[in-house]
Amino acid sequence: MQKSSISDNLVPPEFSSKFGSLIKAVLGGLDRLRLCGTLRPLFTPRWMNIYLCAAKVLLKDYSKHAQALTERVCQRARQIAESAGRPYLYVASAPTSKEALIEQIARRDRISEGLVAVLSAVEPCVAISVRGDATKKRLSPVVQTRKCLHLYHYYEHPILGRCHLRLQSWYPFTVDVCLNGRAWLARQLDAEGLAYCRADNCFVALQDPGRAQALADAQLLADWPQLLQELLRQAHPLHGEILSPLPALHYYCPQSNTQTASQSKARRWQRLRRSIVDLPRRAEVSRVANRRYLQALAATQGNIALGQAAAGLTVAVRWQGRRYRGIHPLEPNDSALLEAIARGQWSLGGFRNRDIRSHLFKATPKNPSHLRCQSAAIGRRLRLLRAHRIIRKIPRTHRYILTPHGRNLVTALLAAQHADTQKLTALAA
Repeated sequence: MQKSSISDNLVPPEFSSKFGSLIKAVLGGLDRLRLCGTLRPLFTPRWMNIYLCAAKVLLKDYSKHAQALTERVCQRARQIAESAGRPYLYVASAPTSKEALIEQIARRDRISEGLVAVLSAVEPCVAISVRGDATKKRLSPVVQTRKCLHLYHYYEHPILGRCHLRLQSWYPFTVDVCLNGRAWLARQLDAEGLAYCRADNCFVALQDPGRAQALADAQLLADWPQLLQELLRQAHPLHGEILSPLPALHYYCPQSNTQTASQSKARRWQRLRRSIVDLPRRAEVSRVANRRYLQALAATQGNIALGQAAAGLTVAVRWQGRRYRGIHPLEPNDSALLEAIARGQWSLGGFRNRDIRSHLFKATPKNPSHLRCQSAAIGRRLRLLRAHRIIRKIPRTHRYILTPHGRNLVTALLAAQHADTQKLTALAA
């Protein structure tokens, strides 16, 4: 494998400058991915009433109707397995690894494409039931957490590789599609005749890293509704009948509808949704989070003199028209604050006021006024850190992250605090 240049889009310069000699190539893309398909309106009693009315099902007959439909869904799963000549197995024990079981079946039967097996298991779910309302003195749909049978259809997909669809066998028949971006990429590389070496879920060698990255990036632009609808048709053939009372209801909206909805809305920042529509943006956010994590790793190998890094830290500064005191890393309060913001768990998503408060105060007060006092105290300390350019606020959020300057500085200070005095004396000599 030829060594390729390291993309700054995937690896920050701070990391590549220190560890670039140890890196063969860089590959970024989808790993394991779970896409949930829900009939969201049916989770509200009002819309469930509308659905049952359109289906001409009385509330008093709901249990009988739902039970009959569940039996048909389970029966079709058995028929799908039987017609494909594949096993249908009931997994009675929760600790049993379904992935290990499927891997064993696929290797035993040498399955390279098509259905591997159908597994069933009783698992918790959010389901719709009909219960009596004592205040209104009538029956009403309710959302409950309960258990029901779930059907797992495992495939060796010609495009996606190993994947599975998990179907809830009771209303509202929620669907989860789980796939692996690395298995998908392996299929893409095979189709183009590009050699690679794969260990578990990691590519340790690539014939053409640049082309592999291009193929991984192309996954985000795939026709996701078409891919998911095809899996839905194979594993859940009754979904068309279930959706017939409300034809506008879909597990996965057609691409044309998605684009029309996006174009009709005013362009502005929105909260990320767990949907295929926001998948490219979620990938972009995840890539930036990975860069921050690599920057944090690079900071652990800093070679800047501590005196140079901490210059000006103990001196008062002015920020936004106000004066802020200096920070003294050897004092208990400032030392505890620096340790709290330097925790590795904040490298990806940042930290909030409440996160730092939970580390600096042993217990959360029950009195709301005391809790507000604690939050205000943490807010003042966060403003102090911002004034010294150690942290910055993530726009339009209540989260903060370390700046590159702050990351290097805090890492050096904490390393010095925990250093062995005997070794420091030896180095000084």
